[in-house]
Amino acid sequence: MPKTIDLSTTPSSGEPIAIDQLQQIVDRYKNERYKHITKHITDDTRGGWISRNKLQEFLDNNPNATGIRFYYGVIEDVNPGIQQGAHNLIFVPTQKIGNDNTDMLSDQDWVIVLLNPSPDSTKGGVEAAICPPPKNPCGGNGLTF
Repeated sequence: MPKTIDLSTTPSSGEPIAIDQLQQIVDRYKNERYKHITKHITDDTRGGWISRNKLQEFLDNNPNATGIRFYYGVIEDVNPGIQQGAHNLIFVPTQKIGNDNTDMLSDQDWVIVLLNPSPDSTKGGVEAAICPPPKNPCGGNGLTF
């Protein structure tokens, strides 16, 4: 059973959370939100994956960041086989200024935009992807999308 990182205390106590409870959260999204989205497009992103290497690169390239903000986006993806208008995820570094967590968007800051990899980019291995469409590049076993 995985442990949760407590977002209200430091350090985390590591309370266990049941896999079926995690699956219920994913299922609730599918049942309450995803069904509305798929009325307009046939298949949409329901998750994403990023390698530890790319996440570390993001952190290393943003040494003054005190956090990460996640934005949902919709972008015109030019990769073949991608459902146009699918969700994607954008990672933006933030910095604590007073009581606010402010986006860091200067020329020196780095962001991540998760997209499905093009067929050409998968030759060296995929480091990040939205999952699905068109197929699940995230692979592996785990929670069911």
